[in-house]
Amino acid sequence: INAEYGEKEEQKARKPTWTRAPGQMCKIPKTEHFEIPTPELGCLLMSFSTDGRFLACACVGKNSNPILVYSIPDGVHQYTLTGHHNIVYDLKWYKQSLLSASSDCTARVWKNATQDKQMAHPSFVYSARWVDKRKVVTGSYDRTMRIWDTNCAGSNCALLAQLHGHTGHVNSIVFKGNDTMYSGDSKGQIIEWNGGGSAWSQSDTIQPTEIKDTPISVLLLHPNKRRLFVQSRDNHVRLLDLRIRAVTQRYTGHSNSREHIRCSVSPCGTYLLSASEDGDVYVWLVETGELSYTYKTGLPHSTADVKFHPHDNYVAISSFGSSHAVQFYKREDTLQELPPVPGVGAKMEVIREKLLTVSPNKTTQGQDPSALMQTQNKLKLPGGVSGLVQSTPLNPGTLNSGTLNPGMSITLTPGTAQISGLPKSSAGLKLRILHDYTAQRSDEVDLRANEFVKLLYIDTDGWWVGENKAGNQGYFPANHVEQPTPAQSISFRTLNPLNTNSPAAKRKIDFNMSMTNGEKEWQTFDSTMHVGTMSPASLSPRAGLSDNESLASSTRSASRMRHTSAKMERKDQNK
Repeated sequence: INAEYGEKEEQKARKPTWTRAPGQMCKIPKTEHFEIPTPELGCLLMSFSTDGRFLACACVGKNSNPILVYSIPDGVHQYTLTGHHNIVYDLKWYKQSLLSASSDCTARVWKNATQDKQMAHPSFVYSARWVDKRKVVTGSYDRTMRIWDTNCAGSNCALLAQLHGHTGHVNSIVFKGNDTMYSGDSKGQIIEWNGGGSAWSQSDTIQPTEIKDTPISVLLLHPNKRRLFVQSRDNHVRLLDLRIRAVTQRYTGHSNSREHIRCSVSPCGTYLLSASEDGDVYVWLVETGELSYTYKTGLPHSTADVKFHPHDNYVAISSFGSSHAVQFYKREDTLQELPPVPGVGAKMEVIREKLLTVSPNKTTQGQDPSALMQTQNKLKLPGGVSGLVQSTPLNPGTLNSGTLNPGMSITLTPGTAQISGLPKSSAGLKLRILHDYTAQRSDEVDLRANEFVKLLYIDTDGWWVGENKAGNQGYFPANHVEQPTPAQSISFRTLNPLNTNSPAAKRKIDFNMSMTNGEKEWQTFDSTMHVGTMSPASLSPRAGLSDNESLASSTRSASRMRHTSAKMERKDQNK
């Protein structure tokens, strides 16, 4: 058990980490990463394993036709599969098992770097696919498709069924789920099969007029499972919509009229890649058919296959006809350093120096300015309101230039607010608390019934400023305390508008904002002002309502007014 656990942990540690996240759009790699040497006649086709860790290359030599398996992305040779006596035309992985089809009239299953099963045919085998983990389907030169069971005793697989219907030799097979299969032949005919396991029946025949009697080399299913790429030997790759059974896009520019070359689609479905008889590899945008990129290999003969890695931005290109190596490309996204903008660095340094040289008050003298900036920020608020504010962000509308008079300052800490510079006419008035209130924000104060609160300032929207028994100062709802008598009516100070003749000017205030360097800069702010005198009667419970109803109604009204004030302030600041 320990040995098995250790082996699994070692395999997990060796598992590569891919740079492309699942579902992320693919990018075309343009940097050659490494090369895989091949025998005398090159490599006819390739196949990435399902997990992307291995690349199988079906090579062609003068005396052998080996299948070379390399690890990805390091390109280290792992093992060689020998046994086929002629050209290998198809390769397909299922987990760690590899299926191959060859013109030596056999299809073979390889497990653990050795041959496991064999399927003998009466003719050349051009295509092979996994039906499930036990069954395999093959297509051959005799226009017949066969279903095989690989889970049987001995080295030979059991033949389960034969499918007829093609008028040419079967070159390609592709699955759509577990119950639909498509096969293409040398007469340009595509047959749709329905069923599962070993029971399959022909459900439809698709033969576009433009590819009639034209050999189909490859059928490739789009990642969305609704479209089918058809590569034929007339210098075309076509995109067939399986819902309407019609060609919706064509890809041209490459050369393919004689040889059995192959195409590939990126896992995201954005790019279509195809080998070409002119020695290059062409890349198109799937949706538009526009040629996006061309790999210039410089080969004097055709490229045979191109494959896009299933989990990363890698591309492998092979050729057939000489001992030219398999080229492996990777994507390198390097961030280039942008040239500095003249003057920006100096300006940022000035701002930094200002932030680090905030003038300390009596509570912060002797502290390192850089350490102070981590917990506190020196803010200059409109209307002369200034103070030390904790780094906890405040809700919009907590303070506005129409709330406090010039010369007033506020220091906020979590749960408390210390306000100074209030009108002397309102200082010293104590009001009895009628209902409990718990502070909801950092600039509010707690109230306890039957205690007294010292009134410091009357705001315009039903929220007053006071000091409770604990000595904490802040806002509280006016309808939670006993109302002043008419003789105690308090007039609050307002700012003179710049131009009382203009309605727009009535919402303008000039205020002095002190800068950290000691200079004064005048700015104009928009704010909502209510010029006049507030009467306590305007805050009293409405007639005809009980105390509880009056309290709830007044609280809702005050909340709506505060929300409107905050909204107006944000709108004005945006302007």
